[in-house]
Amino acid sequence: GVYGKSKEEGEQALLGSKKTTYILRTAWLYSPFGQNFMKTMQRLGTNRPSLNVVDDQFGCPTSSIALAEVIIQLIANDGQWLKNNDGIYHVTNQGKASWAEFAAAIMKRSDLSCQVNPIPSQEYPTPAKRPKNSVLNTEKIERTLGMPMRPWEEELQAIIELQQQLMLDKIKSIAVEAGQAIMHIYNTMPDDIGVQIKSDDSPLTKADLASNAVIVAGLEKHFPDIPIISEENKNKSYDERKHWNTVWIVDPLDGTKEFIKRNGEFTVNIALVKDGKPILGVVYVPATETLYYGSQGHGAWKEDNQGIRSHLANTKGHYSTLEHVTVVASRSHLSEAVEAFVEDLKTSGKEVTFLSAGSSLKFCLVAEGKADVYPRLAPTMEWDTAAAQAVCLEAGRRVIQHDTKEDLTYNREDMLNPWFIVE
Repeated sequence: GVYGKSKEEGEQALLGSKKTTYILRTAWLYSPFGQNFMKTMQRLGTNRPSLNVVDDQFGCPTSSIALAEVIIQLIANDGQWLKNNDGIYHVTNQGKASWAEFAAAIMKRSDLSCQVNPIPSQEYPTPAKRPKNSVLNTEKIERTLGMPMRPWEEELQAIIELQQQLMLDKIKSIAVEAGQAIMHIYNTMPDDIGVQIKSDDSPLTKADLASNAVIVAGLEKHFPDIPIISEENKNKSYDERKHWNTVWIVDPLDGTKEFIKRNGEFTVNIALVKDGKPILGVVYVPATETLYYGSQGHGAWKEDNQGIRSHLANTKGHYSTLEHVTVVASRSHLSEAVEAFVEDLKTSGKEVTFLSAGSSLKFCLVAEGKADVYPRLAPTMEWDTAAAQAVCLEAGRRVIQHDTKEDLTYNREDMLNPWFIVE
């Protein structure tokens, strides 16, 4: 076709020049940046149960980072080497896949439940006819540089892990920015924080609204395809929400009562939930500039205001196996049921130490091992718990419903949480 012919003529014109020329042919490029097939599949797979994808066109998925690494290796050589080795090279990752196979791998590695249905090309007509086989032989570039190209499946896994790390870094940054907005009001307007009482009798301040504005703007800018549930937003009805496989759940200022009391025990909570499970969570403590965060498969971490990180892991085991149990509970919501829970532990012969803390810091104390169990036998909402639950899960803890002993899930029809225990 005209497209292929014009490309060939361009290549020949370059090769016919007297300059050292490298032509790198690649195919099926994708990246964690910009718009490309991988990100399109992730976007569509986020809130669709299934997708039809062509299964009779073949190529080798290639990351832009793999291509960039080859370019860096080439230009690192001296001028004489470059002159001796110029020409045309094929640069792709190794292997072969159809578009449907590539799409299915993206869904699996992105932990998306969207089903990929293979279809023939005639069921997906395009203005330009696509080649049936775009697989390129990379032996020449591998021989010239002495470096093998990574199989496409391994490269895809690495790119998605990089993408997840970039997402976590961005959420940490958004949480810190929201915390700075809170502390500006905390430090400069101690007598004018604008306390209002909402319909559920909970307080609302200027800091709640300022933090929410920062978070919503950041999420909508960087992750525009993922819907948001926030305590301070007018949230969608369940008829719409029930179709959201992936959703942000946000509490812009968890512990508003602690903020009003000025005891520093309030947090910014941002969670990413997939299929009801929190898979990424950031809890930021503005008063101490401390971050707690966890991302599925990458562990849980605490980061202080100097940027020093410590890994959070359950090294003591379940509280039921311990002789000395540290129980953490709410500073503002201590209930008779929690008092009874503590008394039951004492009756069973355990020595019990009682800690009190505000907001989702209680989860974080369990995650870092300073407490062994957090019984929440009083009302909470999904945004109060989702982010900290993600941290606890990655620290080897569980958050279970008090009655059923099943994991606490999210984006339910009723966003009022049942009683639960962090253990």
